[in-house]
This record gives sequence, structure tokens and C-alpha cells, in this order.
Amino acid sequence: MKYLVLSFLLLVPTYLAAQKLEVKKLVPNINASGGVTMGPDGFVYVSDFGAAFQPQDSTSVYKVDPKTGKVSLFATGFKGASGACFDANGNFYQSNPHGNQVSKVLPNGEVIYDFATEGLKTPVGIVANSQDELFVCNCAEPSIRKIEQDGSTSVFAESEHFSCPNGLTIIEGDTLVAVNFSNGKIVKIAPNRQVSVLVELPALQGGPNPVGNGHITYSQGFLFVTSIGKGTIYKISKSGEAELIAGNGAFSNVEGPALQASFSKPNGIAVSPDGNELYINVSDPSWVSDPKGLHPAHLMVVKNVCSLPDVKCEKKK
Repeated sequence: MKYLVLSFLLLVPTYLAAQKLEVKKLVPNINASGGVTMGPDGFVYVSDFGAAFQPQDSTSVYKVDPKTGKVSLFATGFKGASGACFDANGNFYQSNPHGNQVSKVLPNGEVIYDFATEGLKTPVGIVANSQDELFVCNCAEPSIRKIEQDGSTSVFAESEHFSCPNGLTIIEGDTLVAVNFSNGKIVKIAPNRQVSVLVELPALQGGPNPVGNGHITYSQGFLFVTSIGKGTIYKISKSGEAELIAGNGAFSNVEGPALQASFSKPNGIAVSPDGNELYINVSDPSWVSDPKGLHPAHLMVVKNVCSLPDVKCEKKK
């Protein structure tokens, strides 16, 4: 357990580094508290998990213009839409944690709801690698599964370090990085399937179970993670140095300077193509007294990420 001590020592809030970051509410009352995905078209796709502990027959994915906040319906009919991703051909893959399946939305809008079902138990985060191979977090049977182009699946990685793996992203070399919901661990999965803990973030303690992380994204050489239990956003280096960049830990949704702003159950996270903005959906603070009450949800944006001194964003041409 030596790595835990070392990991927590790295959790140093970067008050000076984050002082230029601002949190704004981009879309109020979008009622979609699942995953957040940046599309190849520059639009933000926000998935509706639905009410907690109350599986619904039909939830939706919404398409948001990040410049105007205009919302339109992208697809519907999912069973608790959570993590999602696009492949290089423009196909959209949506995890259905309440339906134990992954759906596929073709570029023409056709939806294959039961594209992948084999061995999936509460699938959440999903990502496509450089070869368009799909990988998905299997929360209820803690593992990472690989999904083939025909929809068949197999176990890719199992480890004692997985505890409801929730969010999933990919870094250089097709290395996967997953975050746990049931504790604060952030776990690396190498292409050779070797699993290791990168760092462990604080989790919310005191309830029947710890509440840890939401989702994760990668940009400009850094990982960005939502901590659901603590209501905060972290930037993490590939060597495991974690820095608090947004959120004061209050269970509310307040705009303003990043370290004074607050997030209620921040979950999905996506980054703009230029790396300067993070899009995060949050839940209504009513969940504190009513855990099922995730709505009305909102879509927040953290601006000026490129102002962080060690984040080297390329300027737009």
C-alpha cells in the first residue's frame, strides 16, 4: 500500500495556477447527467443517465452547440445513457448501464440499440483506440472489456484495482486510463493488459459506500477528472501528479473563479478541440436529501484551461 501514501502527497491545490480559470453555466436544466462527449463536428454530446436507482425505458442524448448553448435531440431510446465515444468513421457508441448493452448510432442516424451485449454488466465509460478498437468499463463485474466490430466482446483486463470502473480515456501508445466510481483510484491499463494505479484521489466517505470519480478525458498531455464525491475537478500528469483546478467542494452549482466555484456531482467531462475549455455536467443539489434526484441537471464549462502554466495549447490558425 506504499503507493497510496505517495499518491496523496501529490494532491496539492494549485491556487496560483488555477486563478485564471472561470466556471460558467453553458446550459441550464438540460436534464442529462450521464457522460459528456466531444464530437468530431465540434459539438458537445450530453447523455442522460436518467434518475438514479430508477431505470427508465427511454433516455436520450442531446447535441449542444458550445458557442451558443443551443440544444437539439441527437438520439433517444437508450436505457440509461452514460459514457459514449465516436470512432474515426463517425459512428457514435453509447453505453446503456441500465440495459447492459452498448448501442451504435450510425452517421445516418440509424440506431442499433443492442450492438453489444455479451458479458456487459452496467457498462459505463467507452473509448475507441487508434485502430478503432472499442473498450468499455464493466462497472458491476469490475473489468475492462473489448468490443469487436461485430459486437462480440471479451475480457481485456481484470484487476483488484478496479472498483466499479466508470470513466475511460486513452493516452499515447493506446494506453487506457480508467477511473473508479467506488473509490478514488485512477488506473492505467497498458496494451499488454498490465494494470497499475496511477494515483488515488479523495473520495466521499461516511455513507454506505465511498463515492469516488465520474469520468475522465485527455488533452494537451494531461488527464482531467471529475470527482463526483468531492465535487471537484483535477488535472493529472502522466506521471501521476494530481492538481485541484476547479471546485470548492460544496454541493452546489455556482459560477465564478474556478476554485471558488462549485459543482454538484460533476460527472461527464469533455474537452474542446483547442484544449481551452472543459465541459462538465452536474446534478441538482437536491440529491443530498433525495439520492434519486439528479435532475434538473446543467452543463457547465471551465474556461481558460490553456492559461495553466504547464498546459501548452496550440494556437488556432
